[in-house]
Amino acid sequence: MVPGKSQIPIPNLANQTFYLMQCRCSLKKLMDKLKITPTGIQVNRDESFMTITWNDDHKSKYSFSLLRHACPCAECRGHENMGPLPDPGVFDRPSEDSPRTHLTDVEAVGSYAITIYWGDGHQYGIYNWNYLRALCPCDVCRGI
Repeated sequence: MVPGKSQIPIPNLANQTFYLMQCRCSLKKLMDKLKITPTGIQVNRDESFMTITWNDDHKSKYSFSLLRHACPCAECRGHENMGPLPDPGVFDRPSEDSPRTHLTDVEAVGSYAITIYWGDGHQYGIYNWNYLRALCPCDVCRGI
């Protein structure tokens, strides 16, 4: 235990206990931070980028190529690789300019995600907010 900090046990489905450090903020404030949602989404087709502004004032700027390489659908990821986080290898893939990386439309999926329509007709990935935030390529989010 770190002096001046408390640990809050959070059980998961496997009955393991994880601890979350509480640093001078209330539990409610901490839980609110876990509900990260976008406050704005902008698509710039000329520069091939999508920018998401989050409710914690962070801005994530995604290239269309990164978004397509990280498509979360079973066809792109494979059933064995389905999970809540993007494959870290997507950050190392080269940028691509082809119909498969030309974003044609973005559509809301309820209040929890978006679907992206691509120039090659692909539209099966549901990019939820947690997945998109984990996909943020900035140095802070990637821990660089």
